[in-house]
Parts: sequence; structure tokens; C-alpha cells
Amino acid sequence: MKVVPDTNVLVSGLLFGGVPGRILTAWSTGAIRLVISPPILEEYRRVGLALSKGREPLVGTLEALLEALLVMLTVHALLVNAPPLDERVSEDPDDDMFLAAALAANARLIVSGDKHPLRVSGWRGIEVLKARPFVGRCIEPADINGTLLLAAQCRVRQAVAVLAHVARPAAFYWRHFSRT
Repeated sequence: MKVVPDTNVLVSGLLFGGVPGRILTAWSTGAIRLVISPPILEEYRRVGLALSKGREPLVGTLEALLEALLVMLTVHALLVNAPPLDERVSEDPDDDMFLAAALAANARLIVSGDKHPLRVSGWRGIEVLKARPFVGRCIEPADINGTLLLAAQCRVRQAVAVLAHVARPAAFYWRHFSRT
């Protein structure tokens, strides 16, 4: 199942776990396939970095974790070239990139906690769900066993230890390729 995660879902899953973290866990197990585009990746990065500011002493750790996740998304998610929509659909024009990515990938689901995408649910057959209803309806409990659920609930310090080997390549990637 192809799913476009809104920024609030992805960043919440990374920084805080909970239900959005279960979505990331389902992706890591192959239960769902995340769909992203270059503008979506850049928004994830911008918002994630902004939220990590002021969370001393974990700022560097959070930034490294974010960069590692972005590299993993670039490699393991479905990265689509999604041209901008011909017309504005959402009240917030920044949210149209998620609809464009869903159209480009023929994905029928966007997961978002933002009221603007939720209001356009059903546009061109694309359903927009909040994280909890999405997990309850689309991710089987068998897809997330106890071990994987524990992984999703790891605190940032523990997750960084696991992902540390990715941080250096992530920084290299963003320094050399994200400005194109």
C-alpha cells in the first residue's frame, strides 16, 4: 500500500514516536510503502531542523537522526517527480505537494494531522486520514509485533546509537546533493 505522509506525521513519528512512530515502523517492515518527492523531503528537513532547535543537549543528536531518516527515505521510499498541480486544491498551497505526490505515484492515501489536507479528502480519489484512524484501519496488528513496537518507541538517544553509521553519509548527501 502506497502512502504519502504529511510533514507533521513524519516528524512526530521521528521525534516523539506514538502512533506516527507506528507508521514509520510499518514502513520499516515493508507493511506500507511511503511516497515522497524532492519538495516533500526538503520540507521534512526544514521542519525537523526547526523543531530540533532549542532541545539542548540533543540538538546535534536530533539533527543527525533526522539526516539519517532522510537518507533512508531517499533510498527506501518511493521517490516521485511530482509536478505542481494545475490548480490550487488545499487552502494552504504548501499542502498541494502531498496531493501532487499521491497523484504521481497513484497512491490513494495521505496521512496527515493538518486540517487543510483533511478538508480535501476524496479529491481525485485520494483519501486523507489522521494517523490513528490510518493505523487502526490499514496497519494490521500482526505487522507490528512487540519487538518492532519497541523499536518505534525508542527514545532519540537510543535510536541515534543504531543509526550513527548513517549520519556521516547523510550529512554528505545533503551537503552535496540537496541544493540541486
